[in-house]
Amino acid sequence: MSTNIDKIVGPFYCQVALQLCLTSRALCKQGVCQKVSEICSFISTLCLKTNFKTCGQESIVCSNVSKLCSTGKDSAECKKAKMLCSDARQLCPRNNRIDGT
Repeated sequence: MSTNIDKIVGPFYCQVALQLCLTSRALCKQGVCQKVSEICSFISTLCLKTNFKTCGQESIVCSNVSKLCSTGKDSAECKKAKMLCSDARQLCPRNNRIDGT
């Protein structure tokens, strides 16, 4: 993508990724692991398309969450996926949280 297009489309990708992240976190709490895996995989591709440096790292973390969730509901893997998801949210430059969590 050219720089001008990146500046226009990048924030849109970020917003969609954040909305999908909320959905995947809710599904994770419900134990719908396969759907979470699919969503996190897609989020990973969206993060790669932005022009923020940390989004590349976030993409890798989301991809790892996707892989962990694709294996099923094993409690150790789910716990690790939730921790990685939290790490990805910390990396996101557009993840503005008021409550600090």
